[in-house]
Amino acid sequence: MTVQELYRVLENLIPRELSCSWDNDGAMCLPNGAKQVNKVLLSLDATDGAVDYAAKNGFDLIVTHHPLIFRPIKAVTDVRFMTAIKNDISVFSFHTRLDAVDGGVNTALSEILGLTETECFGDDGLGVIGNVTPMTDREFVLMAKEKLGMPKAEAVLFDKTVTRVAVVGGDGEHYIPYAQAAGADLYISGRLSYNDMTDASVYGMSMAALGHFHTENPVLDKLETMIKDAEPKIVTEKYNCNVIETL
Repeated sequence: MTVQELYRVLENLIPRELSCSWDNDGAMCLPNGAKQVNKVLLSLDATDGAVDYAAKNGFDLIVTHHPLIFRPIKAVTDVRFMTAIKNDISVFSFHTRLDAVDGGVNTALSEILGLTETECFGDDGLGVIGNVTPMTDREFVLMAKEKLGMPKAEAVLFDKTVTRVAVVGGDGEHYIPYAQAAGADLYISGRLSYNDMTDASVYGMSMAALGHFHTENPVLDKLETMIKDAEPKIVTEKYNCNVIETL
């Protein structure tokens, strides 16, 4: 399977029409679309470390969630672009469409946290809400923190029993009113603002911020499955690109 053929497969599974109008994603770097794909590196971001690792280990393609190119480029000075092109490495990024698609970021997050009977919520249907085994909000957040490998969580808790949990990976403060309207007892996202969390009692809903990276990184498993289904012979590897330390 060539690079271009694999891109067409992934674009069919993660349709462009689901992308937000302000987004920039897709084939970020395509030195040779006719090249055969033997090794794919999966990473939440195309960081310096991820691109260097791909170059040193013979990867043909990097597939990310966050776009390699997000804002207009005025000069080609980014070492990542030059490293990728010099080493004939293509880069695909699937951003907001991977958030919105069924089986994407928020599906992966809901599954790892054990949500059942899930449904979408929000003005764009991006959030996922579902039922959970009854437990206190504190117990659920501690469980979620452990499952996601998050060293520290920020939460507003009321030590109440929760049975309905809403999730949005990444930066999800915009979805707080929608989670409330959907009937969530607890809302989990990657990052929530101080003011919104302070107003948790007004919303009548517990809240927890479990890290942008940690709430989105599980989607790499979904991307890996898509690639393996397209061509089982392709070798895949997941790269931990998180450069943020919790001190």
